Amino acid sequence: MTICIATIAEADESPKIVFAADRLVSGQVQFEHGNPKIYELRKNCLLMLAGNPLKGSLIISSVVEQINKKSVPLKELANKVSIETRLLRNKTVEEQLLYPRSLTLEKFYSQIKQFPEWFADSIDDQLQEDPYQIDFLLFGIENDVPHLYQIRTNGEVNSYDSLGFAAIGIGAGQSIAELGRYQYGSNISLSQAINLTYLAKKEAERVSGVGKETDLEILYTNTSEEVDRWKADKDFLTMLDNQVLKLRGFEHQLQKETEKVISERLFGKKDEKQEYSKHEPE
Repeated sequence: MTICIATIAEADESPKIVFAADRLVSGQVQFEHGNPKIYELRKNCLLMLAGNPLKGSLIISSVVEQINKKSVPLKELANKVSIETRLLRNKTVEEQLLYPRSLTLEKFYSQIKQFPEWFADSIDDQLQEDPYQIDFLLFGIENDVPHLYQIRTNGEVNSYDSLGFAAIGIGAGQSIAELGRYQYGSNISLSQAINLTYLAKKEAERVSGVGKETDLEILYTNTSEEVDRWKADKDFLTMLDNQVLKLRGFEHQLQKETEKVISERLFGKKDEKQEYSKHEPE
């Protein structure tokens, strides 16, 4: 129950990655957490999490321990997250479904033909289900090239480098649609990327389960040719909020003007209260 977005800007010049996330945590209760959903694997590679924060933190901790600040390629880091995600998923379903029956995954599948068919099929179906929904968005800049990877609960890894943006969480559909509406491309300017990424996050807020608080940051290469981060402060976010309100107000005004033009076209006059059933379009 969240939204995490990452977008690439100025890819062919000095690439940057703009990223944003809410802070809403869902469980027995929903609340805005004090900590961001953004984790640093190393200076040039970050990770955002949508889903169970406790299970997700176990995966992240395991990956951090494995790499121990080693110079691991971003693709390999994504694969490590994938492996740990699948291991944790298998461990969870094994504990929930098989341990109470004195079975393990290996024992169940090696002896599956010995069980009644209805029992084997039922357990197998349950083992294919996700015990929890976790998605990761891993991104970074490597050798002056930006990368975006999504890692799903089943371990599937997808690259969004060519698309130039990615989103995870319950509000992902709305965010992706908003970025698509503006024909987002990875070579747009940084100011455009910030604007559209924030608009995509605000659009996701229409979905129940997306928080109002926002963390907005930029990953970029500084003058020392090191990857660095910039974080938007409250004043900057307030400015963006005001601009979004202006934009929505303008869109609302334009919609009313369009309705007026339609009414005039249909009825030949400005009375918008005419009953449509009594008139034929010109």
